[in-house]
Amino acid sequence: MFQLFIKRPILSCVISVLIVCLGILSLTNLPITQFPDIVPPSVTVTARYTGASADVMAKTVATPLERAINGVPGMTYMTTVCTNDGMSLTTIYFKVGTDPDVAAVNVQNRVTTVLDELPEEVIRAGVVTEKEVNSMLMYLNIFSTDTTHTEKFVYNFADINILRELKRIDGVGLVEIMGSRDYAMRVWLNPNRLAAYNMSPQDVTEAIRSQNIEAAPGKTGISSDKLPQHLQYVLQYTGKFSTPEEYGEIVLKAMSDGSLLRLKDVAKIEFDSEDYNMISMTDGRPSASIMIKQRPGSNAREVIQNIKAKMEEVKESSFVPGMDYNISYDVSRFLDASISAVLRTLLEAFLLVFVVVYIFLQDFRSTLIPAIAVPVSLIGTFFFMDAMGFSINMLTLFALVLSIGIVVDNAIVVVEAVHVKMHQLRLQPFEASVAAIKEIGSAIIAITLVMSAVFLPVGFMEGTVGIFYRQFSLTLAAAIFISGINALTLSPALCAMMLKPPGELHKKVGLMGRFFRLFNKHYQKFETGYASGLQRFLGRRFFTYATLIIFFLATWGMSSILPTGFIPNEDQSMIYVNVDTPPGATLERSEAALSSVQATLLPFEEVESISTLAGYSLMTETEGASFGMGMINLTPWSDRDKSADELMTVFADRTAHIKDAQIQFFLPPAVPGFGNASGFELRLQDRTAGSFEDLATVANELVERLNADPRLEGVSSGFNPNFPMYLLKVDLAKAAKLGVDLQESMETLQSYIGSFYSSNFIRFGQMYKVMLQASPEYRMDPDDVFSLFAKNKEGNMVPYSNFMTMERIYGPSQITRYNMFTSALITGDAAEGVSSGEAIAAVEEIAKDVLPRGYHTEWSGVTKEEKESGGQTIATFAICLLFVYLLLAAQYESLLLPFPVILSLPAGVFGSYLFLQIAGLENNIYAQVALVMLIGLLGKNAILIIEMANQYRQQGAGILEAALKGATSRLRPILMTSFAFICGLIPLVFATGAGALGNRSIGTAAAGGMFLGTMVGIFLIPGLYMLFEALETRLKTKKVKVNAPQIAAPAILLLASVSLWSCKAPELTSEEKITLPETYIENQSETDTTTLALLSWEHFFPDTLLQGYIHTALQNNHSFQQTLEQVYLAQSQMKQRKQALFPQLSAGLSAGIQRFGEYTMDGVGNATTNTPDLERERHIPDPYKDLYFGIQFQWEADIWGKLSQKKRAAAARWMASAEAAQYARTLLISEVASRYFELIGLDKQQEILRGAIENTEFSYRLTYELKQEGEVTQLAVDQFQSRLLRLKGLLLETEQLTDETERALATLLGGFPFEVKRISFDEMRALEFPVQTGVPAQLLRYRPDIRAAEWELLASKADLQAARKAFFPSLVIGAGGGFNAFDLSHWFTAPASLVYNLAAGLSAPIFNQHELKLLWNEAKSNQRIALLQYHEAALKAYEEVVNLATAHEKLTLRCELKEEESETHHRSIENAKELFQLSFVGYLEVLSADERYLDCELERIELNTAKCINHVYLYRSLGGGIIR
Repeated sequence: MFQLFIKRPILSCVISVLIVCLGILSLTNLPITQFPDIVPPSVTVTARYTGASADVMAKTVATPLERAINGVPGMTYMTTVCTNDGMSLTTIYFKVGTDPDVAAVNVQNRVTTVLDELPEEVIRAGVVTEKEVNSMLMYLNIFSTDTTHTEKFVYNFADINILRELKRIDGVGLVEIMGSRDYAMRVWLNPNRLAAYNMSPQDVTEAIRSQNIEAAPGKTGISSDKLPQHLQYVLQYTGKFSTPEEYGEIVLKAMSDGSLLRLKDVAKIEFDSEDYNMISMTDGRPSASIMIKQRPGSNAREVIQNIKAKMEEVKESSFVPGMDYNISYDVSRFLDASISAVLRTLLEAFLLVFVVVYIFLQDFRSTLIPAIAVPVSLIGTFFFMDAMGFSINMLTLFALVLSIGIVVDNAIVVVEAVHVKMHQLRLQPFEASVAAIKEIGSAIIAITLVMSAVFLPVGFMEGTVGIFYRQFSLTLAAAIFISGINALTLSPALCAMMLKPPGELHKKVGLMGRFFRLFNKHYQKFETGYASGLQRFLGRRFFTYATLIIFFLATWGMSSILPTGFIPNEDQSMIYVNVDTPPGATLERSEAALSSVQATLLPFEEVESISTLAGYSLMTETEGASFGMGMINLTPWSDRDKSADELMTVFADRTAHIKDAQIQFFLPPAVPGFGNASGFELRLQDRTAGSFEDLATVANELVERLNADPRLEGVSSGFNPNFPMYLLKVDLAKAAKLGVDLQESMETLQSYIGSFYSSNFIRFGQMYKVMLQASPEYRMDPDDVFSLFAKNKEGNMVPYSNFMTMERIYGPSQITRYNMFTSALITGDAAEGVSSGEAIAAVEEIAKDVLPRGYHTEWSGVTKEEKESGGQTIATFAICLLFVYLLLAAQYESLLLPFPVILSLPAGVFGSYLFLQIAGLENNIYAQVALVMLIGLLGKNAILIIEMANQYRQQGAGILEAALKGATSRLRPILMTSFAFICGLIPLVFATGAGALGNRSIGTAAAGGMFLGTMVGIFLIPGLYMLFEALETRLKTKKVKVNAPQIAAPAILLLASVSLWSCKAPELTSEEKITLPETYIENQSETDTTTLALLSWEHFFPDTLLQGYIHTALQNNHSFQQTLEQVYLAQSQMKQRKQALFPQLSAGLSAGIQRFGEYTMDGVGNATTNTPDLERERHIPDPYKDLYFGIQFQWEADIWGKLSQKKRAAAARWMASAEAAQYARTLLISEVASRYFELIGLDKQQEILRGAIENTEFSYRLTYELKQEGEVTQLAVDQFQSRLLRLKGLLLETEQLTDETERALATLLGGFPFEVKRISFDEMRALEFPVQTGVPAQLLRYRPDIRAAEWELLASKADLQAARKAFFPSLVIGAGGGFNAFDLSHWFTAPASLVYNLAAGLSAPIFNQHELKLLWNEAKSNQRIALLQYHEAALKAYEEVVNLATAHEKLTLRCELKEEESETHHRSIENAKELFQLSFVGYLEVLSADERYLDCELERIELNTAKCINHVYLYRSLGGGIIR
């Protein structure tokens, strides 16, 4: 079939050109975004109730809305924030994939049902329901350098001139100004004047509403078919007022004297701001910060370019002098940097792949063919991306980078196969291409299907993780699918056209020629070594089993220690700052704190600009006077040396002097829309309906515990119930007597204190509000309320002080609710080096211990997605493996051959985990995506080997030969494709700058897994193929009717379970276990578990000479080798006990001849049997022959477990012997080391003694001369001579000890005496040994003698059980069968000569009960002895460690003292000699000084040697030096 494309190369080229054209056309339509739409859609419901507190908002607004909204279709959870500024913000989150427009309509419908339950003021202000746009695009700051321009002017300038322009730009989803400085007509009421005229704010509102109107009078002159007219006129009313003067002329009422009371008489009217709740600044100047979000499906880069162009246009046409703007956050900056980095990586990867392929193929034409396949596949992928609705984002770009190393694989396989045919069979390129495609066509189809099928199951995943996997994996699958088409069409056609025949190929000369010859030479050596090594590997099935088990266990172990994460936090060149001032602080205090932050950080060269917004909380996205936020825009990545994380630490230190606020720095969220900060979000719910104080107490306790955990940092709670408030208490009786309507009085108070929305008007083409409120001087203090008046039913004014009192209380500034329960938002981050997965586990662990009953925690934001993604990931991998299995089973028409492919994957997974751990990365979503890809890549290698092995099998080769040839023949393309892929990942592995963490995670996981998976797979895959091919061959030969996997899987599981159970020794009971003290030394405060027992002896002993001696001793020491043989002996005994559990099966062959006497029973019987009517051949011969061949079976059923207990005892003793060998090992190491250090000490003693002899000889000669001169007596000469002789004797003794120690060391090393090289004494003193002892409980785990005693105790317990069960009956089953005859010709005649027997017997001890009881008592005593020995071993070990640890401290002090003493003696002896020569002292003083100095030096040497040996013994006593 595929020969058609080789014969018609133009058709093959046209197919590829069409693919490229479709890709280019689709590329122009693809949107560009940072991430796909992975954020769950959300809908916000905003309500405002001017003057209301957070508690009032929660009760009157939030509760009815939540009750109605709860359960809306697709909802996952909802949160509500109520503030003291009269705002309620309810956010409803939906499942990923929910249509946000439909969700908004559904929420709006629910809200409509409860509007009549809300306060009238809330309804008038409007309950706004809108879908949330999550894709943050940019922040624009409009500011003015002209000091006359206030924030109000800047804000409204932006609102009037800029917002309307930006909203019309295609792709903009949301534009809003951060803050609230809208123009408004402010009516500042004078309460005293209103009271004087018996008027209330309600009267003012009524007057404004009745006179500030728009009207539609109509037209005059309309005939209405009655009276024809010539002209008609439109009647127009003046409309609503728009200036303060017009509002001042509003008539409130006519006075009795005929005068009019106007609004300007009781109030001051200004055109000012609607709210004064926020202050926006940029680099210290008043500004308006515009937040712009992207509409889903639009091109982020294009939208941002259009915004920048529009801003330049508006700046030229509308900006007043002094006005300017800057961009504090621009997602295209990070996106462009990331995309440029990926594109650069794309080019680097392509070049590296090209180089690797060229090195292996060594022909430019051959290299060009795979190089052509890459752009065809990459560009063609854009068509599939457009068809699937994907965008060009970080994930799809990652997929394209990784696909370079993958899509080139199929083309490499084709080109390499054609090369083989051309060179081995000497075919022309056309014939070679045809032959090659016939051979590997099915393998390419299998590879393409498998690698595409790996990614198909992810299309069914849900949620954020599902979108991550889907966009990455399906993009990769599309590229692989196109590469498969290329490999079957374009690549073979190009091979036929472009490759030169073998005869025309010339050897390359020059530098490249030498390089290629050197490469081929070394590769040939490697291939030859691989073939021989593989043959040895395949010759032992044990190697295959061991490799498989090792990597399964290693993968499981590595997965348990590798940190986990979700989406890594990248350096986005932006840092957020959140400021919390003390409860009750004013907006001005918050602004002052933010200004201090700005002034402190702006001088940093890494800071480009700082925008702040006082009165707004970034964490809860709500208003509040005591809150503040800021955005620090950093310079580009290439212009700074420090990362955002490092700068946050610096900024925190520099702002530590600001004491009036709590300042937090954090990174933006990894994915826009998942909260406003990086780290975790935890919601603490109060389900007890308790007080705010109770919730705060629990929240603070939880935060304190979380901050105390070293795995977490920066944990804080936004819930604070300590904001100062006043509670208004109305005396209802007094109010009734005074005729005060309570509702009207509260509305009056709201208008005076909180402000009231009275009417509206239009100016500058915008609609603004008319707001009533008492002038600020009448509401400065809480007591000012008592100076205000309420209007009673008779129209009289009543002071509030007549019926109202106040009480000072404390409450929260904002109330957070989560799923209809009051909650506290707790945020924090993982400590440095701790993954987000570990942080989540730490929080859950602590919360479980801390929280009382009725309090519950829930995750929100990105943390919730990470928590819910874990289960899906495992299921996805399982489904991927299932798809691969089914496809391969269909491809090979075998249910067993897919297993070698699947079972070879753990090595690659382990490689990914290992390299991630080495690189300090975590197992995040990028790494998991790489693992999904590895399933296909490593499966490809297995398919190549198995496909070729199958072909060799079909040609008649044996299983071993087929596996060997299949692996060696495919080695070159496997290495070529694998290393091409790995080289393509090198730029990702070493990525820096924007998106570095994501690049490194996916690159390291893929490269590490591919490297280790390939190097292990080229051995493991052939071994697995042999196992399963042999099994399938046996099943086919035996014509097994049942499905093999259905039998094999349960059988394997059953055998594994039985094996594990049978090898498990009994455990110690709590009474048998020994509890050691918590520390070695009393009053020790620290219990550090770090122990030097975990150090290998190579690390503990840094001296290389000593290391060599220890190596030699471990290999050659005779006692140690005998101990190892004891272990093998114990293992054999264990296996013997194990065999006792199995039936005894024996085959027998016997032949005999016997003649019976005629007067015996047998002789008479035989004679009477041989009657004439019996066939002659059945007559019993005389003499009688007895021929037998058969099988005998006997089995004692272990129904009581007696034999199992004996086997367990043997297994435990085997383990005890192994621990004993470990103990012998550590003893040997310590003995070699101590002998070595003793030799060094003896060397130093000899040096000291020789020096002393030299000094004494000098003193002797000097004394002799003085005696000749008559200055001293003969006694002095004799004294020095006696000392000289004594020192020479000591030297001889020391030399003897040195020789003996050297011989002892040689014996330990298993050889004859030799010259022992060693370091000097001073070098020995300079050695530094670790002294961490850990805790005593670790002795039970690390001391081999204690472990051996424990195993012996377990063995004795098993012996006791076996002795007890010996009282029970035993069941013996016996059977036999075979052939028996007395004639050779009829020996194997069936069934005539067939004999069999079957019997079962049950025997119980009766008369030997006493003996069994004695054996049982003996076993009990042995168990008791073993228990005592175990406890004794533990106690002695503890005593040994304590003695050595305390000795270490004492020896250290003694060495220091002895050093000082030695220096003193040295000075003393020099002084004595000098004075003796001057005859100021006698010879006795010299002798005495010499003696003291010599003794001190010898003691100093002994102490330093003892100190080193003490370290050795301490290391041994803790269990150091054994194999772990």
